[in-house]
Amino acid sequence: MAGRVEEFAAAHGWAGAAVVPLAADASFRRYFRLTYGAESALVMDAPPAKEDVRPWLRLARHLCALGYSAPRVLAADEDAGLVLIEDLGDDTFTRLLARGTDEAALYELAVDVLIPGARPDVINAGNKDKVRAKIIVEAANIPVPLDIEAQLEKKMLVVPDIVANSGGVISSYIETINGTPEQMLRFVKEKVTRNARLVLEKAHTENKGLRKAAVEIAQERVRKAMK
Repeated sequence: MAGRVEEFAAAHGWAGAAVVPLAADASFRRYFRLTYGAESALVMDAPPAKEDVRPWLRLARHLCALGYSAPRVLAADEDAGLVLIEDLGDDTFTRLLARGTDEAALYELAVDVLIPGARPDVINAGNKDKVRAKIIVEAANIPVPLDIEAQLEKKMLVVPDIVANSGGVISSYIETINGTPEQMLRFVKEKVTRNARLVLEKAHTENKGLRKAAVEIAQERVRKAMK
């Protein structure tokens, strides 16, 4: 695995760089850090039979074009599933908190996209007026109380947990029918992508919040199923 990563790195100006594997994410992708002196970059290795890097590349480039802080794509071999990307470092919220960084201060940073995950009520009455993100994506269950969410929606885009965090429920369904991990990833991707698009379109067309749009879509589906 590392051999093809080293060959790809060498072909794009990183010959002789040290290659260190990093922790995997919830996919078939693997990541490696390249270091050469004081310089560093990452290589994403996505097996073509399991992962198509093209959607990832389109999204990364789109976010960068909008001015968001997504990793810059430095080089890519789409057929091989190899991508050389900017190294944004290791200072995740989890690691900063483990080192004693003030949690409230992290949520008040002027970030482009704030993704509260794992814990409820992290954005609350005590810090809501200090949140300076452009977009909040609720990746936890109820990370923002509903009344606070309604206030935040007036000044930023808030993607509610019932949209952004729906993958867990969907994957649980695949488990109940003894589906494979591949089926789960494909099903979650299809459902979340389709439903997020529907919610965004409805919210934009009808000038309403994403949660309200999502609830109305769900209610309509239930009514149709009960006829």
